[in-house]
Parts: sequence; C-alpha cells; structure tokens
Amino acid sequence: MVNTEIDSIVCRTCERVIKAGVKRCSYCLTDIRAVEPLSGEDAISARMHRARVVQRNSRRQLAIKSIKIVCAFLLLIVCMFWTYATFISTAGNLPISTSNLSGRLSADTGWQNGDGGSGRLRRSLYQSRIEQPVAWQTQLPANAETSLVADSQHLYISLSNGLLIAYSQLDGSEVWKKQFEDFLLAAPLAVEEMLFVPSANGILYALDSSNGNELWSVQAGDLLESTPLIYDGRIYLFGKDTWYVFDAGNGERLWQKDMDTVVHKSGRRFESPVMNDHYIAVGLGQKLLIFDRLSGEQTYWYNSVSFPTKIAIDNDEVISISPWLIFSVDEDSQNPWWEGRLRSLWLQLYVWGVAPPTPLPERLWGNFNPPRLYFAPAVSSDSIYVAGERGSKFSTEALLQSYNRKDGSIDWKKSLPQVTSAPLITSDGLLIAAGPMLILLDPESGDEIGLLDYKQNISSPISIESGTYYIVGGKNIHALK
Repeated sequence: MVNTEIDSIVCRTCERVIKAGVKRCSYCLTDIRAVEPLSGEDAISARMHRARVVQRNSRRQLAIKSIKIVCAFLLLIVCMFWTYATFISTAGNLPISTSNLSGRLSADTGWQNGDGGSGRLRRSLYQSRIEQPVAWQTQLPANAETSLVADSQHLYISLSNGLLIAYSQLDGSEVWKKQFEDFLLAAPLAVEEMLFVPSANGILYALDSSNGNELWSVQAGDLLESTPLIYDGRIYLFGKDTWYVFDAGNGERLWQKDMDTVVHKSGRRFESPVMNDHYIAVGLGQKLLIFDRLSGEQTYWYNSVSFPTKIAIDNDEVISISPWLIFSVDEDSQNPWWEGRLRSLWLQLYVWGVAPPTPLPERLWGNFNPPRLYFAPAVSSDSIYVAGERGSKFSTEALLQSYNRKDGSIDWKKSLPQVTSAPLITSDGLLIAAGPMLILLDPESGDEIGLLDYKQNISSPISIESGTYYIVGGKNIHALK
C-alpha cells in the first residue's frame, strides 16, 4: 500500500521540493508558511525525488572523502620520499678501477691537458723565461689542431690532418707519431706513462706514451670533442649525448648515463669538463652542471643564459664563462627538492600572476661583462684573468680583464692590438700571446713588464716542472729554458 502521508511542499520562488513543517525555504530563504503541502501522487513523487537527492549527496560526500584520503596518502608518500632522499639516502659509489692512475690537480710536473691540470687553472710555479733565448725549435708537418700537452719527458700535439706526434723535451726531436683515421678535436690527456686520445669518430684510445703503441681502445659513442679526466684509475669522458666512466687499466666501461643535451649553434654539446677531489663540472647547452665524482650523480645545475664554454674549479669554487655571463658557484651548492618540472610549473603560474617569482639558483657572484670571443681563464687565489679577441661587439681591439674572486668586480682591464692565446699565470707575471708577441704583464695592474717578438703568431704557452716553457708559433714549437 502506498504511503500518502503529506510531508512535502513546493517553494513558489525557486520551485524546489522541501520537507513540510519548515518556515523558510532552505535554498532561497523564502517564507513558505502559507504554502499548501502536497498530497496524493504529488507527495509520492516529491519523496522519491528527495530520496534521489539524498543518495546523490551521499555519493558525492563519499567521493570527496575518498579524494581527500588519496591526496593525504600521496602527500605522505612525497614527504617520506623527500625526507629519505634529503636526509637518509646516499648514492652508491662508482665501480673501482683495476688501476690507481690519477690525474694531477696542478700542472707542476707537466701540462696534463689543453689547459694544464684537471682544474684548468692555467698557472705555473716558475718564472716566465721571457728574457731567455729560444733553446730549440722544431717544425710541425701540419697546422696544430689542439694545444700542446706534456708529461715529464715528452710533448704531444694533435695536428689538423689527424696526426698525433710526440716530441722530446730535451731537443725537440720527434720520438714517435701515430696517424688516426678521424680528426682529433680535443687535446689528449697525458698521465704518467699513458696517453688518452679522444677521436671525432667516438673512439677513446689509450697509448703507451713512450712509443705510441695502442694499449686498448673503446667505442665510447658517436663523437668525442672534449678531453677526458682521470682520477683513481677511472677515466671520466663526456660524449655526444652520454657521459662515461672507464677503467684506465683495460678500457672496461664502468658506468654511463644518458644526458638530455641541448645542441649549441656550433654543433657542440659538452664543453670544458673540470674536476677536483669531490666534483666534476661541465658545460651543457645553457647550463653549468656539477656531478659527484664518486657516485656520478648530478648535484647542481645553473642556467648561465648562454653556452658556458670555459670552466675552472679551485678552492671549492666553480667558475664558468659564457658569452654573456661570468659567474661563480660554490661546488657544494644543491638545487632545491622542487627543482626541474616543478620549477617550470611555478614559472608558468608566475606568468599567469597567481604565484610569486621563482627564486634563482644560488651563485656566489655574477658579472655580465666578459670579453668577446674569449679564451680559457687563468685563475689565481685572488683574481680571474679573461682575454678575448675583442673587447665588445663593436670593438676592433682585444681585451684582457682581471676579475676579483670575492665579488666578480673588474679590478682592471687592458686593451691589446691582438690576443691569440689564453693568459698564463707565472711566478713573475701574467704571460699572454698577442699575435707575434709574447707579453709579460703585472697581474696587479696589467702594466707591461716584458715582451718577446717571435715574428709570427703564437699560441698558448705551457709550463712543466723544470721551468721550461713551450710555445707553438706558426708550424714551429719553441722551447724557453
């Protein structure tokens, strides 16, 4: 039997069904005391409608409660993951090499790579020898492709025709030479009795530095255009889209990691890897990247506005130079936990005007004023010296600038008719090649101390333990003892 109890009325204002016995409509607050209750079939329909509404609201509340529980659970998972990653988790170390061969962190006993030691500081403990006559010179069979590299006995240079030659430091005589199938775009790495040669076709060669015989070789990728680094028997090498760690003793691949690389307009991806006891830093696209040397994990990145092509690392400080910015960061810097995709989302919200500006990654200082077409920096304990082929976009003169390491301010600048090499810090001054001239400058003021004319354009001088300096001029190597 159908229950015909009268218990519903219809609001005349909003026309919604409301339970009888109330004074005002719960939806529009209209006074409904004078409204006649429903009866018969209308009352039955009204009750059924109310039951459906109650059921719908119940389902909605259940769904909302479930969503809250899921969100709380996900938030708990995120917090636990962040706590674990930040305070508990430690990355595992890279595999141990069969060799303990290590690169020197300074150029005291040789000139390990294109800019000296693994920190690429370009400094020497010895006097410049600029007043000394040329002890010997030897002619190259082709133009030099890379800068000179030296160990305690030999000089090594890669030529434009893919030829690698070793010369004696005693008299400049040829010791051995080796022809490679492809070009050698980066200077080799000379460490003790071994020479590591990266080739443009992606093969890394390990040679016996005494005779040039191949000890081992490994296909590392499609393209190698940066000098490898070495520490504790591990070879650290950056390739086209991947960076690798190899065993220096046998060439075994210990570790590799793909990189989301950005191709520079020059076609190059990686630039200027540097290393100290704890970290490796490299230029990638528009970023400076810092990695933990023992684990291979990335610890920090900084957007340098444009491609960072010259980097140095010294005293817990990484110095990077790009065409628009020279800056310094603490090697222990860490990106916040929300870095990456969350930064992109935050930036989008800021553009929409619903979030504050995104904080910039940490840096010690920055200066938007490097010379144009610059060379590798020379780094002392107090200053950074950067030379460029032009002082500005519209300048015709070369420029050498000294930056204060405390705040990046410019201490002095000196215009030169021409610059053909990176500066080199010596015990008696700042040495730089300016066309055919080798010039010695006062590092405190930039004033000229001495000058030597070679009658032909010369490139970056290098220094070894004996205090001998070697310079490439034209197709000749000159030795100053």
